Amino acid sequence: MMQYIHIPYNNMEWVEVPKVIMVDQLWMWILDKNTILTSFPQRYGEDRQNASGVHKSIRRRLEQAKSNQIRSVFDLALVILDECANDVFNQEAAQDPKPPIIDIFSRSIGDLAHRQKLSRDGLRELTASASLLHKSTPQKARRIVQQLTRVNFEGLFLDDITKIVDELNIMINNSRQHRDIIGKFIQHAENILNPEGLLKDEKSRAFDTADSIASPSENGKFSTSSTETRLAIDQFFWFQRQAGDLLIRVDNRITELLGLLNRAEKTSKAINELHTLILQQASVLQAWQAGEEVGESLQHGRSIMVFTIVTIIFLPLSFMSSVFGMNNSNIGDNQMSFREQANYMFPISAGVILISIIFAFWRFPRTIFWSAYKVTETWLLVNTGLYGLWLYLVEKSQFFKIDVLLNKLEQNIEEMKEESIMARFAVLAVALYAALAQAAPAQTNCSVQIQDSAGGGTAAACSEANVSAGVTLVNGPHVQYTLSPTCELTITNGPFDSVTATASVKNGAC
Repeated sequence: MMQYIHIPYNNMEWVEVPKVIMVDQLWMWILDKNTILTSFPQRYGEDRQNASGVHKSIRRRLEQAKSNQIRSVFDLALVILDECANDVFNQEAAQDPKPPIIDIFSRSIGDLAHRQKLSRDGLRELTASASLLHKSTPQKARRIVQQLTRVNFEGLFLDDITKIVDELNIMINNSRQHRDIIGKFIQHAENILNPEGLLKDEKSRAFDTADSIASPSENGKFSTSSTETRLAIDQFFWFQRQAGDLLIRVDNRITELLGLLNRAEKTSKAINELHTLILQQASVLQAWQAGEEVGESLQHGRSIMVFTIVTIIFLPLSFMSSVFGMNNSNIGDNQMSFREQANYMFPISAGVILISIIFAFWRFPRTIFWSAYKVTETWLLVNTGLYGLWLYLVEKSQFFKIDVLLNKLEQNIEEMKEESIMARFAVLAVALYAALAQAAPAQTNCSVQIQDSAGGGTAAACSEANVSAGVTLVNGPHVQYTLSPTCELTITNGPFDSVTATASVKNGAC
């Protein structure tokens, strides 16, 4: 359901205020053949009696409907579904104050296309003028370049047409969803009106089928001559006709939107091409302007060169004349003729000028002089010891840096060693703990037997390995002993020549 927030035509501000298309949801329930219930939001900020409201549009549609046009509750549902979107596309109601949305899109696209054509014509004129830039005054050439490099106006064109294309795509998507909902509703309504599927698409075939329906005595339902059956058949085919007309109108609306979208895309393509042409022409003119600037730079360079040559020529002469014009005892008291002064001034100045011009305009002498200078510089640095001093200072600074790096490296190595030792201790502790854990449950039981040399006075005992214990012989002394983990027996309370002892591994309980 599409609604609008708008400003009336008599208010000129509506042109500047953006129009908003509000898409709301419609809830509709058909309770029985005589009752339909709908619910949808009221228009935001509008009068309840506004002619562009959906509820008002439905009531106006019902008031204008012919008698017998609404024959069932499903026909009324089709009217409601139609008016939910018809508010956007119906521009015929003169009393409707809403902006003509479709006309706004159409006029906007046409306006942008017209502006694009004017811009293209202006570009053509500017391009023709640009071809005569070499004959134009600098001010006119600068104005043409500025006009061609100003592309923000065309950028606004592109932004506007892009927004129009996006909005049309949204409206087309909503219209297609609306058509899908109408199609599903028609399918469910036909299943309700024709539950057994006996009625066909054509009314003549439907009546033939209705005449062939059995009587109540045969199937227990209804007779072909009953008024109820005729009414149901009439409602079904009238609903089919109304539904087909509604689908055609919805398809026409989608086609209209697709036509606007096609025009908008063509206009967008034309504006893009115009934008590209302007950028290309601006690039060409900027390149031409850069060439002109290079030419001006060369001209300035030539002027500087002429000034330099004049300076080279007259500076030695000026220096020599200043020397001869000095007021001192050696020069001021001597009366030299101009010829004598010229014999000094002109040869010396000519030599200085010649050498300066040769070095200024001939690369080979400069290369020879530079090579000689570098050879002389190298010889002096090597033979005077300056080069060795420089190497010493450089190596010392490098050694200092190397020492710092070595100290840091040694610190890192020591830290790594400490970490390695700690890691090894940790591994050793884990291994020792595992060995003790494995050895703990495997405690060995030793069977001990002690007797005298004659085999009498025997005493036997059972002890765990790696412990100290003792036994008393029959009619004999008490003997202390220790057991190793391998059940090796050692007597610890002094020598007993007449006592022998043995020990053996005893599994299980002793």
